[in-house]
Amino acid sequence: MCSWSISFWESNTEECWQQLKSNSVWESIPLLNRLPSHELVNEQLVRFRGMIQDMYDPEFYLSQYEVVSKTDACSSVRSGNYRDSIALE
Repeated sequence: MCSWSISFWESNTEECWQQLKSNSVWESIPLLNRLPSHELVNEQLVRFRGMIQDMYDPEFYLSQYEVVSKTDACSSVRSGNYRDSIALE
């Protein structure tokens, strides 16, 4: 579970959900509300306790996007799911 990446989750969603049903696994995931920001690492799996409410306007995000390198023109497709911002590096 500690090594789950976004791409691993997307290709193994059912297996991941099954593992998360275990209380011991669920409790081992850090709670974002209690974790100091300097202890977070990029793409770390965290739990979050919050409130869901209606929004007046829809929220849009890129489920996939392409990044093209300025130096060698190589491109790669990235996932925009489960992120606060897009990763350009």
